[in-house]
Amino acid sequence: MNFNWHETPFLRILLPFLIGLILSIYWILNLPVLWYICASFVPILVIMQRYLKGFYASKIFGVVAILALFLFGFQIGSSFDERETADFFIKKIDKKSHVVVQITEMPTIDKWVKFRAKTLMIDSSQTSGDLLVYIKKDSLSEQLNYGDQILLKGWINEIQSPQNPHQFDYKAYLHFKNLHYQTFVQPSNWLKIDENKGKSFWSILFKMRKKGLSILQQNLSERSYSVGAALILGYREALSEDIQKAYADSGAIHVLAVSGLHVGIIAWILQQLLKLFFRRKNKYSKWQPAIVIAGLWLFALLTGGSPSVLRAATMFTFVVIGNYMKTPNSVYNNLAASAFLLLCWNPYLIKSVGFQLSYLAVLGIVYFQPIIYRLWYIPTGSWCKLSNYPTNFLNYIWTLTTVSLGAQIGTLPVTLYYFHQFPTLFWLSGLVVIPAAMAILVLGILTMISGVFSDWLASIFGWLLNGIIEIVNRAIFGLNELPIGKISNIQMSGLGMLLLFGMIGSLIFTLENYKKLASAHINQSELFIRKKMGRGWIVTLVFAMILSVLYAFNHFQTQKQTEIVIYNIRNHTLIEAIDGKKSYGICNDSIDKKSVEFATAGYHVAKGIREKKIIPLSSIFKDDKIFYSDNILFYNNLKFLILDEAVNLEKIDKLEVDYIVLIGNVFVDLKALKKKIEFKELIFDASNKNKSIRYWR
Repeated sequence: MNFNWHETPFLRILLPFLIGLILSIYWILNLPVLWYICASFVPILVIMQRYLKGFYASKIFGVVAILALFLFGFQIGSSFDERETADFFIKKIDKKSHVVVQITEMPTIDKWVKFRAKTLMIDSSQTSGDLLVYIKKDSLSEQLNYGDQILLKGWINEIQSPQNPHQFDYKAYLHFKNLHYQTFVQPSNWLKIDENKGKSFWSILFKMRKKGLSILQQNLSERSYSVGAALILGYREALSEDIQKAYADSGAIHVLAVSGLHVGIIAWILQQLLKLFFRRKNKYSKWQPAIVIAGLWLFALLTGGSPSVLRAATMFTFVVIGNYMKTPNSVYNNLAASAFLLLCWNPYLIKSVGFQLSYLAVLGIVYFQPIIYRLWYIPTGSWCKLSNYPTNFLNYIWTLTTVSLGAQIGTLPVTLYYFHQFPTLFWLSGLVVIPAAMAILVLGILTMISGVFSDWLASIFGWLLNGIIEIVNRAIFGLNELPIGKISNIQMSGLGMLLLFGMIGSLIFTLENYKKLASAHINQSELFIRKKMGRGWIVTLVFAMILSVLYAFNHFQTQKQTEIVIYNIRNHTLIEAIDGKKSYGICNDSIDKKSVEFATAGYHVAKGIREKKIIPLSSIFKDDKIFYSDNILFYNNLKFLILDEAVNLEKIDKLEVDYIVLIGNVFVDLKALKKKIEFKELIFDASNKNKSIRYWR
């Protein structure tokens, strides 16, 4: 689709607003006076529009409008943090307090019952602000629902930053959900004091969702239910790690998050149903757009209201209204308008990976898909004629493939930056999951609706739904087993992401000039366009060269790197020697693979680690540059003593090392230790209790 700047007024509104909003995230400066300044711009702009005329007047008006939007974006981002409110609960808390909270979402159940709750009162003082609550699972806590009010007694702790380099920042993730504190509550320290105090609309919605999940669980196998619940109702808590990994590695993870694909299917279903009911125009026909919009938003909220589904629902709302009013719709303008409205409602959405990927995917599809599609012309005809089936089917496959390619181009920089991998068979998984998504969604809706009235009918639809999900799962797991399924451990820094965006932007600039060249009729105009195309290709190559130099430099750095890293893993020990692209991890026997992966994965990608070796504490290991035996590690001309219960200090007469690492909460007298061992530094790892570390200090 051709881009026209004049047809996208909301894009001109969005850009300065977005710059101000992004700046507010990294430069927190909440000044209430800015609200008054922003409000004062409104009458100024109205007066300028009314009385100032001429070329320079329009330029001045544009500058003032841009400044107003920039300040508005900055202030709305700065003031959204709930900690800025005067009655924020943490300002009134005193150690272990009694807190009254109200559950604001459907609780999830695992080892703990977890939910978000708004604080109402702390020790008789009214408060505001949300809290993340974990209650130990038992028969009572499992019965908690949205709208219940409970009294808690416990420690409220600030959510901690990651304790290891390049580890997933859970604190930042929750910050952009306006959650900053959490509490863990034992069964004896809470009491339900009231119920059903939430808003009636949300209560009904959560009950509908809970009922739908219950019907799906009754009619699907365990593995099919986890996929079906995620795809149909956006409930991802039941997904196992192997399923999430398989879908992510094959490039089909977007199907497990309710997104624009699902909203589009719902919109199509609603439109087809309304065509049956309103075959002839009557006095009720005018309600069709309202019914479609209401159905879309009901689905969006019922499935959890993820950023991608909110984006799609907002966009489809504009499209439906535009079609009803018979006004031309620009996809780019609809995208900008939906982003502006959603960010005004919740400015922290800008940091949501789902929000970013959703908009970039649509932009990639809208712009690149038609260009790629025209590279291969497939003649098509009526589907009624048997002779046309092969070419029509081939065209359908080619269309799905180009849609996947367009989405991947748009999201490539962000995908590499966040996930450090590229699914090479994404186009093949798209051929499986996109058609199946429609069948799964339709059958899922039929299963849930029929389950309310007839268990027998629900079992029939459930059997069909279970079969389709199993076929999709087998296909995804099959693709995941192929050796060329993905490229992993891709190093992509923030600078690299910007350079890749620069390449895509300059490529778009070149393609736009190519389109102009195709319609140019005057030689002088054609020459000017060809010069701009040449500049576009040069800029694209410059970005590519800088990116190549950056990667070459990183590769050179990783070849020479030598490090010792002592990871912070609660109750466990992991000491890692890094040599070039190899890592040697010395760890206690009880540590599990999942804990090691969670602590080290991000740092290994950042450091370009390709080979990993795990060495148990009780073993002996020797390599070209590293030697480990009897709790002593020799590496890079450094000597480490890993001191635990296995080391008998009485047998040591005199020992000289660079570092001693105390692990496993070992009992040791530091004064006696200094007499036996000469060392430069003493290190306590996370396998020790805090009480012991305080004593040693």
